[in-house]
Amino acid sequence: MAGEAGAPRDIVVLNAALGLNVLDEQISLQEGVRLAQEAIDSGKAEALLDNLVAGVELAL
Repeated sequence: MAGEAGAPRDIVVLNAALGLNVLDEQISLQEGVRLAQEAIDSGKAEALLDNLVAGVELAL
């Protein structure tokens, strides 16, 4: 999630872009890729994942 270039990041970005497109057809794949890259590069994706993990741990 540190934004390192490579195949793992590309897969995550494409998967997120496809998910956004399924959620809202007005979001093109190109826009989804841009949004996913921005979320990863800004640290927002990692922060969201950390909050999600913390919430799951509290539920256990």
